[in-house]
Amino acid sequence: MVDFSWFLSGVIRLLGPFLLLVIWHKKTGARCYPALIAYAVCLPAFIIGAAIRSGMSQENIVSYCLQRGLLFGIVEEGTKYLVMRFFLSSYDSRKDAVTYGIGHGAYESLASGLSCLGMIGSAQSGANIFMSLWDFTSGA
Repeated sequence: MVDFSWFLSGVIRLLGPFLLLVIWHKKTGARCYPALIAYAVCLPAFIIGAAIRSGMSQENIVSYCLQRGLLFGIVEEGTKYLVMRFFLSSYDSRKDAVTYGIGHGAYESLASGLSCLGMIGSAQSGANIFMSLWDFTSGA
């Protein structure tokens, strides 16, 4: 049963954003291109953020957490701004902004979904599927 919980949590994390995009597209007629661009742009943004984070001192945990929060806030939000301002300038409706957010969320839930699937067969305690559903629906 524990492995099934990990499997179900991983599948929800991996497929959730893509199903959400399909539902959003069918319900509102929004274009899917901003989601693809957001998904593709996240990789270099997170690599740059991780490279900068690797040089930070972890001696003072409060300072480290503040630096990390500011770093990823600036890198993520700055990248989003630059892409939406200069690359997706004709995609300026609210529907396009939501679609872009779905693509960004798909990148972030990829790692957590793969982590859940990687826990199958381990001796770790099982994932709580209801908390996984809550995390997905609340954007955590």
